[in-house]
Amino acid sequence: MYATNGGHKDIVHYLLERGADPNYHNDNSTPLMAVCGARSDVSEEDLIDCAKSLMKFGANVNALDKYGNSALIYAAKAGKCGLTQELIDNNAEINRANNEGWNVGIAEDIQ
Repeated sequence: MYATNGGHKDIVHYLLERGADPNYHNDNSTPLMAVCGARSDVSEEDLIDCAKSLMKFGANVNALDKYGNSALIYAAKAGKCGLTQELIDNNAEINRANNEGWNVGIAEDIQ
């Protein structure tokens, strides 16, 4: 999770090649959600590369956290347009709402 949240694309790819679970899930996050909710000082290009690696190795793009948030909601909330598009291009469910009824169309308003 640290490597994905930091946008460390080479480390993420290295770990995945050696059997790291792209769908590791705790109540709060998956590696793909960690990428999408990464700090603002991390290059979006590096985050997109991390996301691509995770999805290549089978990450569930529509996994949900305990609040019903998906990676797409995290990316949209963070204003990461390129990452949002990458998720949509990989079949992220655009109209899925979280437990509060919020979806990506209004995710940018969530604080």
